Amino acid sequence: MAKREFLMQAHKVKSLSTLKGYLLSEKLDGMRCFWDGGISRGLPATTVPWANTTKDSRLKDTRHATGLWSRYMKPIHAPEAWLDKMPSFPLDGELWAGRGGFQQVMSACKKLTPVDSEWDKIMYMIFESPPLDVIFSTGHVKHTQCNVVIDGRAMDFVLRQRPKEIITRITPFCSVYDSLVTHTPVNGTLCVMPQVPVTDEAMIEKMMESVLASGGEGLMFRDPMSYWMPQRSHSLLKYKPFSDAEGIVVGYVGGRATDLGSKLLGKMGALILDFEGKRLELSGFTDDERGLAWIDLGHKVSAETAAKQMYAGVELPENMQAYNFPRGSTVTFKYRELSDTGIPKEARYWRKL
Repeated sequence: MAKREFLMQAHKVKSLSTLKGYLLSEKLDGMRCFWDGGISRGLPATTVPWANTTKDSRLKDTRHATGLWSRYMKPIHAPEAWLDKMPSFPLDGELWAGRGGFQQVMSACKKLTPVDSEWDKIMYMIFESPPLDVIFSTGHVKHTQCNVVIDGRAMDFVLRQRPKEIITRITPFCSVYDSLVTHTPVNGTLCVMPQVPVTDEAMIEKMMESVLASGGEGLMFRDPMSYWMPQRSHSLLKYKPFSDAEGIVVGYVGGRATDLGSKLLGKMGALILDFEGKRLELSGFTDDERGLAWIDLGHKVSAETAAKQMYAGVELPENMQAYNFPRGSTVTFKYRELSDTGIPKEARYWRKL
């Protein structure tokens, strides 16, 4: 069975110059969420064909669906009064409590018994209204947190709940967006995500600067003539900035063979940096930058031969170094964000100082 996502996912932007005419919006730091139009609300989750109930047997009480589903197909438990404000048509969006409110949203959504005061601060920011026959099309949703097969039972369930539902809708995003703006209730809980047409790169950079200055995360881009699909799509793109920082070279890891080949054997695989008192292994170098040499003389074999034979994937000895990056030198790297322990994520070498 073909692999698919439950909700549409984005690729990273490769070039800003190709985005003219796309619709631009802020990338929200919340919890992705699908609303099924209320067709599963109040039913035991085990009776909903697409529900991810693998670990629910450990719960004391039966878990019920609410109509809200996470990216990994788990029910999200919101207060009844909050759910009462949702429309009868399906939505794809994000539960959001403002910039910097990610932990607040996650805390509220993980509770099996929702707390009204926590949900009072949460908005449902609407991205799309996907057709039910597309979101429940046949396929295998498989992640570390989710392993669910969607088959014909899902649409049978939909049609039993809404026998007169008009399912198929072939409509480009720009038309869906206009319809959402027109028909979404204004009730303090729902908000259609604002979309602005891209005119040029300068506009994108100005928007990014404004979002970051306000504590935002980045930008999203959508091809206005594209269609919602349960896949990672190039018609939906994300643009997040990378920060930069400095580290001091304190050692090296020898290159090793990988699934892509053995060209790093006998080379420097990664720098070991001291980053604010923490160890960071940094990669992202060209072949020419990975050369090794002995610090002292008199060795029978070259440093690269020794590294290939004895130090593949492990820390190199003190008398061996990457001659482009001697110990004690400072390098600059880019990274996406810091982990909870202060380690840069997705760190890649940028330049020497």
